Amino acid sequence: MIDVKNVKKIYQGKVPTPALQGVSFTVADSEFVALTGRSGSGKSTLLHQLGLLDTPTSGAISIHKTDILALSDTQKTYFRLSFLGYVFQEYALMAEFTALENVLLPAMALGDLDDKSRTRAQELLSIVGLEDRMEYYPNELSGGQQQRVAIARALINRPKILFADEPTANLDTASSKIVLDIFMRLNREEKLTIIMVTHEPEYAKLAHRTIELLDGMIIKDTKAKK
Repeated sequence: MIDVKNVKKIYQGKVPTPALQGVSFTVADSEFVALTGRSGSGKSTLLHQLGLLDTPTSGAISIHKTDILALSDTQKTYFRLSFLGYVFQEYALMAEFTALENVLLPAMALGDLDDKSRTRAQELLSIVGLEDRMEYYPNELSGGQQQRVAIARALINRPKILFADEPTANLDTASSKIVLDIFMRLNREEKLTIIMVTHEPEYAKLAHRTIELLDGMIIKDTKAKK
């Protein structure tokens, strides 16, 4: 479970800018949540706080009963690699590495680069439909294929939670459908908790629940109709 209590984020400067203004909510295990709202509403900022990519100005965040804000930098790094997976809109693949090597990077960071990790990476690339592209480099792959490599990379260490920040923003409709189908299958079959930022209302409808933000505050929290 994710438990967020009164989280605030203020970016300092000549004029302090409040990005999050006291956000509170919980996310159950295996839940698929969409974060929506217009640009500048605080969606990505909130995701970064949850994913230990940034630190809130105040408030509390607990993930699986761990106070993640109390962790040291070393502990945060281990927690991210062990329990969290990330998919971003820009893919963030290493150009000099093959698809298979890119998927293996988080395992390498944990010191788990062995035959089991390599087999898992191959299995993940097969799951996302890239079994025939494992030795291709990013510049030899389409945008949709690169995003699928990024999804496989996010899953290599068997995370409990997947964070996705506008994962379809740079994709065409067909590639977006493939990515979202993968997310839904992972959530349904692997019971993976997913929190996804999206601007697309039709994509948000695929989630169990939609949390809408405006000016750094939650203005609507809606569960999907069964």
